[in-house]
Amino acid sequence: MELTLNDKNEITLKKVFSGIGLETSDGEFLGVCMRDTGFEFNYLTKDSKTERNWYEAKNGVVKKLGEKTITKEMYDEVCEKLSWAAYMTANLLEGIDLKIHNDKDRLIQQAKDYEHFAVENISYSKKAEAKNIENG
Repeated sequence: MELTLNDKNEITLKKVFSGIGLETSDGEFLGVCMRDTGFEFNYLTKDSKTERNWYEAKNGVVKKLGEKTITKEMYDEVCEKLSWAAYMTANLLEGIDLKIHNDKDRLIQQAKDYEHFAVENISYSKKAEAKNIENG
């Protein structure tokens, strides 16, 4: 550990890998240690000494230790995958809509064909019935 004063007469500690603790007379505690890049620290009140939540400060980001950092590259990749999924879903729905539309047209045509067939059969049956009555 190196101890120096900076140009503002502030105490500066360097190479603090074992960690240091600052404690108030009221029992609040701040523990800090250095890593190769960044810092790890925890803050405890006098009543929370058993609950140590460690945090990391590194590259301008402070997060709870152990939480994953989302990088811009990761974010862009997720957005790209979501965009692709949305595009494929839209195409799928468009295809389903087209199939439903085509099926509807086909069903309407089948109903018309059936109606025409039924009318012809009724007409033929009535003609045959009328012939049977005539032939008695």
